[in-house]
Amino acid sequence: MSMMPPKKEIALALLVVGFVWLALFAHWVPVTLQSVLFVGLLILGFTMIVAGWWRWRGVMREENTASWRKKMGLLGLVANTLALAVPFIVFFYAVASFGHRQQRNDWLVVFPTCLAFSLCGLICGVVAPPRIRFATAMGGLVVGSIILSIPIGIL
Repeated sequence: MSMMPPKKEIALALLVVGFVWLALFAHWVPVTLQSVLFVGLLILGFTMIVAGWWRWRGVMREENTASWRKKMGLLGLVANTLALAVPFIVFFYAVASFGHRQQRNDWLVVFPTCLAFSLCGLICGVVAPPRIRFATAMGGLVVGSIILSIPIGIL
């Protein structure tokens, strides 16, 4: 079994990286289009995570895949899910408890934690089983890009 990824997987990865660059760093694009691209990037992040979990059902039943690859794939999927879910949980908890007590802004702790989760998802995705490799690795890249694109000053 060759360790080289198929050409189709490389082309899709380059397409995703190009879309992320266009959505986040193409300041020559009109602001309304930048906003639409950012929403598309959010949807892509959710889609990669859902696709990874969807394909995980088949991976966990495979007997010819090394168990360490399965564990790395599962760790990557959990890390990507947490990287995207934690900011929403913190935000909604702050909104829900606003009237009850003083809420401290913990975004300076949440963002590095989420970046660490997304980096873990990216690294684990590279060594994950082939069925979930693309979704897990690109999910980590997309979620990390989303987190890095939000300026701390607006929070």
